Amino acid sequence: RDELECEVTVGGKILSDKAVSAPGHASRISYLTVETARALEEAATEHVDYVGISYIRSAADVRLVRDFFAARDFHPQLIAKIELAEAMEDLNAIIDASDGVMVARGDLGVELPVALVPGSQKKIIRRANHVGKVVITATQMMESMIKSPVPTRAEVTDIANAILDGTDAIMLSGETSMGEFPIEATSTMAEGALEAEKLLDREEIANRRRKGAQGLDSAIADAAVSTADRVDAKVILAFTESGSTAERVAGFRPGVPVVVITPDTAVGRGLALRWGVIVITAPRPNSIDEMFSQGSQVALDSGLAKLRERAVAVIGVPIGVHGSTNLLRVIDLPEPAQAN
Repeated sequence: RDELECEVTVGGKILSDKAVSAPGHASRISYLTVETARALEEAATEHVDYVGISYIRSAADVRLVRDFFAARDFHPQLIAKIELAEAMEDLNAIIDASDGVMVARGDLGVELPVALVPGSQKKIIRRANHVGKVVITATQMMESMIKSPVPTRAEVTDIANAILDGTDAIMLSGETSMGEFPIEATSTMAEGALEAEKLLDREEIANRRRKGAQGLDSAIADAAVSTADRVDAKVILAFTESGSTAERVAGFRPGVPVVVITPDTAVGRGLALRWGVIVITAPRPNSIDEMFSQGSQVALDSGLAKLRERAVAVIGVPIGVHGSTNLLRVIDLPEPAQAN
């Protein structure tokens, strides 16, 4: 059938091209509808870095999308939007299958009793922190700024609470897509986020990650953050080919910027949502000494550190091997270039 007969119990505006929700009723429709497949094809054609996948019901839906892209030799980062009651029931598996998640509070508040949304937001963020996945908090964060040049105090508080919960990123929707004050909304959100970060309990969030982190790679990343705090380093330098080194370090919520140095621009773009990350694209160095010298110069040129201050560097050895973070070094700036 291509029709749905409804009875109006509470009147209001109905707009075109909007989703229809039936809380408490699980959909039996295949996730890859004709419309969804068409949208995914367009994403593959444009070679986007991230694909937000809506109305995910289970980890199986995420794997279906990943397989769809893999068949086209396309491997974007998949951000699963958590907006269905079914998704909350399979939350851990969905997060494990995705590259990141979005707390899509608008539709989630339709699917669940609205009083459960704040607790659901915290649950999603904590789980993502635990396994080191990106988490975005979105929907109606600055809703009043669609029509007003200033936000409500409650909206600014909402932004702060999302940051304090441990979210990696916050997102505007209607405020910038159709609002009258997109620049003001963006700058106000950024200002509120920066103030909230000053109050963040970084150790609490790092402890969430420690409970889910295993292996040498994670141990080195954790040590880099702790060392930066103890030696008063101004920056953490993460040399990476795949992005994994920077992802691991960011998961432990460092109190200083993580400057990622990578030869791959696509890898750099893929790290845009990570906590505290600044990306510098540079040629691959030929030796470890050259790498540290390059990192020292980047730290100084960026203005994040000054002469005689310190930086902490993390890399994988041998150079160019993906996924191995196994070396940490404290650098007194500038680090002189040495012979190979």
